[in-house]
Amino acid sequence: MNHYRANYNRVIFLTCFAIMMIVVGIETLKFLSDKQRVFEDLRTRLKEHAMSFEMKAQTIRDYTQGLKTGAENKIYYQNKKQDHSYHFRDVIENPGGKTYSLDIKSPLVQKDKVGNLTGLGKVSTLSEKIKQEIKMALSLNTIFELALKNNPGVVWVYYTSKSGFQNIFPWLPSVDISYYEQMRQRSFFVKGLPQNNRLRKNYWTEIYRDGNVGGPLYDKGFVVSNCAPVYDENEFLGVVSIDLSLRELERLLNSLKLPVGSSALVNDDDQILAMHGFFNEEEKTIHQIQDVVPSNILNDFMKEFKNPQAKIISLGNYYVYVHQLRAAPWRLVYVVSAWDLFNADLLHAFEDVIIISIILILVIGIGYFVVMRDFISPAQKLLIHIERENKGLPPSHRDVPERWKSWFEIVSRIFEENRVLLTDLENRVKLRTTQLQEKNQELEKALEDLKKAQNQIIVQEKLASLGSLTAGIAHEIKNPLNFIINFTDLSLDYLNELKNLSPQEREIITLILANIEKVKEHAHRADSIVKGMLLHASSNPGRFEKADLNAALEEALELALGGFQTDLLGFHVTVEKHLSPDLPLIKFSIGDVSRVFLNMFNNACYAMAEKLKSQSNYEPKLILETKGVDGFAEIIIEDNGPGMSQSVIKKIFTPFFTTKNPGKGTGLGLSLSYDIIVQQHLGSLTVKSKVGTNTKFIIRIPVS
Repeated sequence: MNHYRANYNRVIFLTCFAIMMIVVGIETLKFLSDKQRVFEDLRTRLKEHAMSFEMKAQTIRDYTQGLKTGAENKIYYQNKKQDHSYHFRDVIENPGGKTYSLDIKSPLVQKDKVGNLTGLGKVSTLSEKIKQEIKMALSLNTIFELALKNNPGVVWVYYTSKSGFQNIFPWLPSVDISYYEQMRQRSFFVKGLPQNNRLRKNYWTEIYRDGNVGGPLYDKGFVVSNCAPVYDENEFLGVVSIDLSLRELERLLNSLKLPVGSSALVNDDDQILAMHGFFNEEEKTIHQIQDVVPSNILNDFMKEFKNPQAKIISLGNYYVYVHQLRAAPWRLVYVVSAWDLFNADLLHAFEDVIIISIILILVIGIGYFVVMRDFISPAQKLLIHIERENKGLPPSHRDVPERWKSWFEIVSRIFEENRVLLTDLENRVKLRTTQLQEKNQELEKALEDLKKAQNQIIVQEKLASLGSLTAGIAHEIKNPLNFIINFTDLSLDYLNELKNLSPQEREIITLILANIEKVKEHAHRADSIVKGMLLHASSNPGRFEKADLNAALEEALELALGGFQTDLLGFHVTVEKHLSPDLPLIKFSIGDVSRVFLNMFNNACYAMAEKLKSQSNYEPKLILETKGVDGFAEIIIEDNGPGMSQSVIKKIFTPFFTTKNPGKGTGLGLSLSYDIIVQQHLGSLTVKSKVGTNTKFIIRIPVS
């Protein structure tokens, strides 16, 4: 009873465990799906935010480019025709005569429409060329005003000349802002010099503090400048610049509404232009990106920072996104810990698992008690009842549900019927046993007769195979022997005629000699066939000894080519060798294996010579390769001859089958080679061929 309950309890436990695993698996898949969705949503939002920086930087670049174009066009037209600037008359010398600036007392000067032009020197001593440049700088005020008003965050727009003056917008009194010599050493000017910017490109500066020399009205905090050099044809004049406050970049960055993580805008000098979430952004200092990135991922982060992929990547327990802007040498950086990014999803998945588990446990618990009461307990009692009936003990089926009692009665009735049938069956078995013994004796006698018949069939098959082989041999031998007989008869006839002729008649003698030569030729032919048959049937293998397989291969090649090229003048074969120098000495029958190699080379040369007869531009080529493969020495012999069809390949190792012209082969070479490699050396011999292209024989001989 307890045994069945334990099994049922085990099944219930495993079912609960399996369901729990399924629930966990479903929640895991859901979490992974949500994770991918979070990644895609986050990447899209970061990319969109990067585009806002891209548009901001591109807009400022465009305005800087407009300033550059306006300045150079103004200079160009001034060179063509003298131009009188409306505001140039208001440029006055300051007390002391060392500087000059725009006069703010003139009713013609509207301070909100112009910038303050300040410079070093006396106006009266300035050259005409510098005066023209000052007029050009004053003409830029309109574009300065547009650039400042249309670009939130822009604090200064100005032109700085190499000739010692600057026009800066918006206007400030000269006591608060003035040109000083060190301006030409600042990065916004130095980067535009010809030696530093030969291509005259637009450029961005590093972060610097605006107004660290001027008064409090000039102090705009940390800025970054976009600049472009101005030229009069090939002469460098100065630089137009737009200063963008980092507060505007911080405003844009803070508009990125992300619930977790830290973000920053970083330039190529690794300076942080704006940041959010790393630490107190109000701190008035310039930070490097290395100062805020977690130290445990810093090295890997810097690799991604230098070569950004614009996708979210995993670094340790952090996720990182770096996007390179095209309009400025800036990168948008986002760093978030994996826990911060996914803790809400993980907690939600955990809550789902707990709730579903509680519901399943309640459902399975109720089902457990119902099944135990209505099925497991009655079924166990039924099994006990069956065991008692099987042992012949009195039946017992009390304390069971009413619908189960009929099963107990059926079991009792079946066992009673079985006992009656069993008695009858024993008698029948005894009778059947006697009958089977008699049948077994008859079957044993039939089996002996069958074995005798089988042996006779095997002998008949062997005789039939031997007869087929003998017929083939007789057919091959009969042709040369017929020649011998025919030419011998002719020779006798000629000799009889010779008796009646004079000794000077030599013609008949010549014919006799020719016939005798034919007799000799075909006699040799018959001899080679007989020798091939004897060699093929030989059961005594050659002596095995350790030798260099490469040396045996090259020796057979030299012998085959020498003999073939002697018989066929003008025939030349290009040989390409790939012989493995690491092939160890192996044990094989040198004479037999050399005979295989020689036969392969002869067949290859014959095939290539036949192809050469039909193709004049054909170049015969033989490729040899040896290597060690899985405990075997592998030899590959490949020619670029006419190749063989699949039907020919199936019969190529059959005795007396040949593809050569009549009189050129016996059909025993490849059959004998197959027996030497496969039967004698326990290796393998296979062939691969493509009609019209090549034939490749692959020989494998065991190394050990």
